[in-house]
Amino acid sequence: MKRLFIFLLAGVGLIGCTQYAKARDGDFAVGVTGEMSSELLKGENNIMAYGGVELFANYKYKFGSRLFILPEVAIAQRWHRSNLYGDKVFSSLLPDDVRSISSVFALRPNFGVNIVNESDWSLGLTTGPEMDWIFAQSHKFRFTPKDNPQVHTDRRNEKKVQWGWNIGVLADIKMVRVGVNYKIHLGDMMDLGTFTTGKPGELRISVGYRF
Repeated sequence: MKRLFIFLLAGVGLIGCTQYAKARDGDFAVGVTGEMSSELLKGENNIMAYGGVELFANYKYKFGSRLFILPEVAIAQRWHRSNLYGDKVFSSLLPDDVRSISSVFALRPNFGVNIVNESDWSLGLTTGPEMDWIFAQSHKFRFTPKDNPQVHTDRRNEKKVQWGWNIGVLADIKMVRVGVNYKIHLGDMMDLGTFTTGKPGELRISVGYRF
């Protein structure tokens, strides 16, 4: 319930902000994004196999007819597929799932270039860095040892701050903004000290309303 309230509050705030910051050479958009990590797309069963949904707001400020910047902020929820240490299902555990839920604030100062720029629609390429801040993470312990239900399974935690680089395509069609984006992680996703956990990619598809 608390997360739902935060999402609703963020959505109202993002829409409200657009009414005070319109400019002649730019426009705002707010919308929803679905995201899937590369591990989830490959069918892996580990902590880096996650799907998510986010609320976003971005502002496209144009320099002439081709170049633009696209700063974007987003609040996302990630649902990780598995949270077992070692990502293995042991025969001594009951056959349920362990899931981890992460709440994320993302900042993306992207820039881009329009390859098509008509009067009522445009198509462009975007790229730029990303900073993700994990401000909350909860674990659902659904793996229960058969012989000792009181024993907790080990768990993995995401790094509080994660960095990435985005490559994407952006289309403005009348009052709609559609984007397809792929994020490359620039560091390990999990916080395990000296252990290397890998750098998953992330596919995002977004739809928003332009103001």
